[in-house]
Amino acid sequence: MHEQIQTLVNGYNSGFALSPRSLERLGGVHKGLAAIVRRAILLSAVDFTVLEGRRTSARQKLLVEQGASNTMNSRHLSGHAVDLGAWIGGAVRWDWPLYEKINHAMQLAAAEAGVHVEWGGDWKSFRDGPHFQLPWADYPLLRQAQDEEVWGVEAQDEVWGEEVQDEDVRNGEAQDLENQNDRVV
Repeated sequence: MHEQIQTLVNGYNSGFALSPRSLERLGGVHKGLAAIVRRAILLSAVDFTVLEGRRTSARQKLLVEQGASNTMNSRHLSGHAVDLGAWIGGAVRWDWPLYEKINHAMQLAAAEAGVHVEWGGDWKSFRDGPHFQLPWADYPLLRQAQDEEVWGVEAQDEVWGEEVQDEDVRNGEAQDLENQNDRVV
C-alpha cells in the first residue's frame, strides 16, 4: 500500500506552501502531525492555512463558552490537533467540498508517514471540517506534544524532499484570522 501511495504522489507538488504565520501556528503541535501538515500542503488541490494548533486551557474554555467547541478535553490542549482553513482568494472559505479536498491531502500525507490522522469531518455529531487530530488510541496521554518521543520526522522530511521556506508569503494573509469564527473543537 505504501508503495502505491508513493507512486501516486512521488514528485507531485501542488505549488502551495505554508506561510510563515501558518508555520508559527504549528509551534507546540506534535512534531509528527506538523510534518504531515507540511507535506499535505504540497499534495493538496486546495491551498490552506493553519488556523490553530496547540491551545491554552483559557482559549479552549472560551471556545466552549462560545459554542465553537463542546469539550474541555480537546486534542488541541496537548498539541495533538490542528485546524486548517481553505485559503481562497486571500480569505478563509468554509465551503464543505474544499475541506474534503484538504482531508484527501492530509490522509495521503499521513499514509506516506504510516500514521493515522482523524478528520473531524468524519464525526457523526459536531462535524468539524477544519479539524485534524492524532487518535487517542495511538497517542493516549494528554501532555505537551514537544515533550514526547517522536517518530523519525527528520528522516521522513528527507524522504519527502521537503523544504520549508521562510520567505513564503501569501498576498493578504496578514489579515487577522483571529477574529474569524473558526468553528473548531
